[in-house]
Amino acid sequence: MQMNGYVHRSRFSTEKKNESLFRDIPWPEENALVLLEEEYKRDPDPHKINLLGKRYKSRRLQPWVFPVVRKAKALLFHDLSVDHEYPPVGGVTEFVHPAVQLLLGSSSDAIRQQRVAKIQTLASTGGMHTGAVLLAHYFKERPTIYVANTAGDNHRRVFTQVGFQVKEYPYDGTQVLDCHRLIRTMRYAPRHSVFVLYACGHPNGIDPTFAQWRSLAKVMQQKGHIPFFDCSYQGLVSGDVDKDAWAVRYFVDRGFELLAVQSFSTIFGLASERVGNLTVVSHTAEEARRVFSQLERIQRAEVLGPPVHGLRIVSLILNDPVLFGQWKAQLQQIHRRLVSIRKAVYSRFALLQTPGTWTIQYQKGMFWWTGLQDSQLAILRHRYHIYIPENGRVNLAGLSSLNMNYFVKAIHEVLYGDRHSYIDLLANP
Repeated sequence: MQMNGYVHRSRFSTEKKNESLFRDIPWPEENALVLLEEEYKRDPDPHKINLLGKRYKSRRLQPWVFPVVRKAKALLFHDLSVDHEYPPVGGVTEFVHPAVQLLLGSSSDAIRQQRVAKIQTLASTGGMHTGAVLLAHYFKERPTIYVANTAGDNHRRVFTQVGFQVKEYPYDGTQVLDCHRLIRTMRYAPRHSVFVLYACGHPNGIDPTFAQWRSLAKVMQQKGHIPFFDCSYQGLVSGDVDKDAWAVRYFVDRGFELLAVQSFSTIFGLASERVGNLTVVSHTAEEARRVFSQLERIQRAEVLGPPVHGLRIVSLILNDPVLFGQWKAQLQQIHRRLVSIRKAVYSRFALLQTPGTWTIQYQKGMFWWTGLQDSQLAILRHRYHIYIPENGRVNLAGLSSLNMNYFVKAIHEVLYGDRHSYIDLLANP
């Protein structure tokens, strides 16, 4: 470099060009679900079926926008008071307050006694991360985190990223949850461990019964364990938003201190907007204020202010009685469709006289835990172009009258060698 007639040489000029601060950074473990999504997109077969992911789809297998969401967007578009200023770090009160009411109930004693700290987050994953940072920084002893062995990798990743030791608890069963093994794990876990629990809509299609929730709460209270609820599918399991929040409300009523994340991605069809909420229930109002102050501090350092477009849509719907009623009615429509898909798939297996205990008729929510083996999933993918995650979890919203017969016949052939040819399946899809 030449400046004012003098040649200046950088002190780095003699260093080897191939040396880098980042040369020892390893490649991360590949995400199997992402790889399958990419493979599906590249697949040119016109009969391919995407049963991956956790998004709801219409009967035409397209992304579905709630009619009430379209209405709320139109109202916001014509609202001249809407601006693009920075939102409060903790989120807008008009959102976080009704969000917590949706979770805990409008008559919750914890809300009335102001024992609840709440903050808007980037959907459920962002909320779980914020909660993990809170636990990591402000617990005297860093607790062990327990996640379900059938919940997928995301829960594990969130906590390991923050530096926690993460273990799995058994969450198994085909028709009902095998609660005894889970209770045994809770009894032998170190005191004050954190158990990440789905409030409803567990990915394996099985939720604890009310009696099982009571048993789990009893053991957790005896050991001083901390529940961390993931409430991402409220309303889609039973069709009733209050019934699907029963477990969280029961634990709060029993006097638990707990954390809970909500996601509005699926239940409002707003996956791209990343709208979520983290709720922390404490014993006293003063503790809740201190917790909220630290949640604000964490949020300020990471995202400063949460995004507001999706928040405004959800807030408008939750605060308007008419829109809120329409949203609940549309959730019930989705629930009824999911139930009808289960019945239709099972009836087709019965028609083919496919032997076996078809758990699809017992499970609930958006997912069917098929129990298919890796080799069977590979055949479905390569021969029939049916894409299912490696854990065998089917997103039922990816099925409709357009592809259901083809899907059922393909599974029938793979499982029981009925010798239907690929051409036969296409002839009667």
